[in-house]
Amino acid sequence: MRLLAVALPMMTVSLGTAFAQIPDSQTTDGRLNCRFWNANDENTSFRLGLMAGYADLWGLAQLGLGTNVPMGRATYGEMRDGVTVCCSQPENGNVLILEALTLFEEKIAGASGSRLEALAAAFRKIHATSAPGVKDTPNPPAKDH
Repeated sequence: MRLLAVALPMMTVSLGTAFAQIPDSQTTDGRLNCRFWNANDENTSFRLGLMAGYADLWGLAQLGLGTNVPMGRATYGEMRDGVTVCCSQPENGNVLILEALTLFEEKIAGASGSRLEALAAAFRKIHATSAPGVKDTPNPPAKDH
């Protein structure tokens, strides 16, 4: 039952993006990424709705896992602004919106700058080959001079 409480909302979010008319570049592994966030910068209500939805999913996941780690350290507006800061960095285009929100939550919880950068780098590395047209190829051999 616990697994269902966690998996069902996440599957719903993933399936929702699969049936919508969202360009491939605005999703990473079938989930909304920072490119999607940036493409919808005029729609404040939509962004606030996403933050409310992610906070609700977080709460459901915590119930399913039997833990109680609240996400509610910030208002939805503050969460939106924190995600916007993360997503405005070009290197974070493939970072999931949920991961950008995680970075914001870590920041307001007091994580150090080096911890935040290491976490952001890990998110970017995980999704490095998820970009459309990017192939997972080895580095070319070094040239002899």
